[in-house]
Amino acid sequence: MSVTPIRLFGDPVLRTPAEPVVDFDAELRRLVADLSLTASLSDAQVTEGGTSTATLRVLNDGPDTASGTVHVALPATSAVVGAAPGYDPATQIWTFGPVPSGVAATLVLTVRFDTLGSAAVGGEILTAAQPDPDSTPGNGSAAA
Repeated sequence: MSVTPIRLFGDPVLRTPAEPVVDFDAELRRLVADLSLTASLSDAQVTEGGTSTATLRVLNDGPDTASGTVHVALPATSAVVGAAPGYDPATQIWTFGPVPSGVAATLVLTVRFDTLGSAAVGGEILTAAQPDPDSTPGNGSAAA
């Protein structure tokens, strides 16, 4: 068996920094989506046995189309009695997308409350198929 030495031509280490990205072409746009989540309840004061409408919106500020999942946070004394497709009441997970840049995906839930008083709804983007440049999905930071 013979051993042949490895010969390197040129500089094997990049010694100069790469140029900054200044133009998001089509190839880069498909890799990034800027998502934000809002959540609201039609009635902040609820009656026992009464219903209210919970609305969650994921806005995609782009530049690419986005998809992902949201954990919907509802009070423990409530139950979803009406939901749009894509929402799983057993896990409280909403799967959204694809959502084009500049468009919002909306989930509307009818929620029944078992106690009288004030109520709120919230949520957190758990996963996103594309990287988000200014947030980290699934990091425990919820929208209210």
